[in-house]
Amino acid sequence: MEHRLLSYKSSKISYYQFGSGEKIVLCFHGYGENASGFSFLEKYAGNIFTFYSIDLPYHGQTSWNENADFQREYLRDIIYKILDAPSEKAEPRKNMVPGFRITMIGFSLGGRIALSLYEIMSQQVEKIVLLAPDGLKINFWYWLSTQTWLGNKFF
Repeated sequence: MEHRLLSYKSSKISYYQFGSGEKIVLCFHGYGENASGFSFLEKYAGNIFTFYSIDLPYHGQTSWNENADFQREYLRDIIYKILDAPSEKAEPRKNMVPGFRITMIGFSLGGRIALSLYEIMSQQVEKIVLLAPDGLKINFWYWLSTQTWLGNKFF
């Protein structure tokens, strides 16, 4: 597993890359976690898949220094830069030639990120795998504990 840093505007984006295959898989972790949580997939990558697991802003080793909220368009641009970056194990993707396809894996908050990206990258997405995705259905107890004063006190 190769750890890499990408400069984006005034921020540093941390991500891991593993595998050397043609099929691109983007991995998004959950809240309070980091990109290394997907390292167990490395043994399955082989020469079929190339995985890119990204530390989201305020997580892992990513340093988000922008004076703006993180937008999905920023993440799309970051993904394009990552896929164009040279690597020891894989060739750059040549400015994302038309017709490229990706798979996204999202755990919890990462599932929400993947769905948000799908809205602006649907032509490039072949498959989305959602693992315990956050926010698809509002759970009353979750809402009570996180969105009300009394629930917050108990939580």
